[in-house]
Amino acid sequence: MEAQTRPVTELLRELQLHQIELEKQKDELKRAQISLQEARDRYIDFYDFAPAGCITFANNELIDDINITGAALLGEERGRLTNCRFDSFVAPEDVDKWHRHFMSVKQSDDKQTCELTLLRTDGSRLDVQLNSIRLVKDDKQPLVRIALTDITALKRMEAALRESEMRRRILEQQEIVQTSLDGFWVVNSTNGRILEVNDRFCSVSSTDQRNTCVKSLGGCFKIQCLPWSFI
Repeated sequence: MEAQTRPVTELLRELQLHQIELEKQKDELKRAQISLQEARDRYIDFYDFAPAGCITFANNELIDDINITGAALLGEERGRLTNCRFDSFVAPEDVDKWHRHFMSVKQSDDKQTCELTLLRTDGSRLDVQLNSIRLVKDDKQPLVRIALTDITALKRMEAALRESEMRRRILEQQEIVQTSLDGFWVVNSTNGRILEVNDRFCSVSSTDQRNTCVKSLGGCFKIQCLPWSFI
C-alpha cells in the first residue's frame, strides 16, 4: 500500500513546488510590469512637461506627436495639431529654410540645429531654435524628432546690443569730429548743401553756433560732390 501511494506523494510534492515556482514567476512578472508602467509614466511626464517643446514627425512634415510645451509654443491645442503641417506655423520668410532643414535631417544621422521665426495662432511671432535628429528603429519607418527652444528674449537682447553698439560708435565719431582741430562739415550728396559742421568749422567761419552756421552756409553755398568712396 505504501509503495503505491509514494509516487502520488512525490508527484504532489513536485506539483506543489512547481506551483510555488509559478507564483514566484507571477510575482516577478507583476513587478516587471509595474516597473515598466512606472518607467512609461516617467517618460510621458518627462516628454509632456519637458521645458523644451518636443515634436515628432513621420517621414513627412506632418506633426505626428507634440508635447504640451510644444503646443503652448505654437499657441494651439495639442489635440488639434496631429497631422498638421508644421510649415503653417513658420513665418513666410523662413519657410524655405525650414524645408531645407527638414530634408537635411532626414538624410543624416547627425543632430542639426536651425533658427526660425514662428507665427503663433494668435498672430504673434516667436523666435525658436530647433535641435533635430533622425530616429531609426529596427525596420520601422524613420522618425524625425525636434526640440523647440524659445529664444525670443535672446534675439531681442542681441538686437538691443547691436543698436546700443551702433549708437556708441556714432557718438564716438561725433565726438571725434566735434573735438577735432580740423574743420569738418557734412554735405547732402544729392544737392551739395551743407547739413552739419563741427565747432572748429564755426570758429574758422566766425560763427558761434553750429545751427546758425549751417543755416547761413547751407542756404548760400553748394559744394561740388565728387564720386569718391571713403572706407
